[in-house]
Amino acid sequence: MEWSKILHPLAAILGIGGAIIMVIYWISLLRVKWQGDIGIEGGSFLGFTSKHLFKDALLLFLGSLVFGIGTLIHQNIEK
Repeated sequence: MEWSKILHPLAAILGIGGAIIMVIYWISLLRVKWQGDIGIEGGSFLGFTSKHLFKDALLLFLGSLVFGIGTLIHQNIEK
């Protein structure tokens, strides 16, 4: 079994998921700017605070990076 063929799609899915969550984070910040209500949490979207959304996006990007590096390592091993 070639691990690189499993790790590569996982890296792509996590990267796309991180990008989507980051866009939602920006939307939550824009909603705060448009409404003029800053509050303690800095806005929310679908019940998630902007801090939570940013941390989720960061973790997804980090996971994508880890799986991407794992893909490169396993491709070199499988040669």
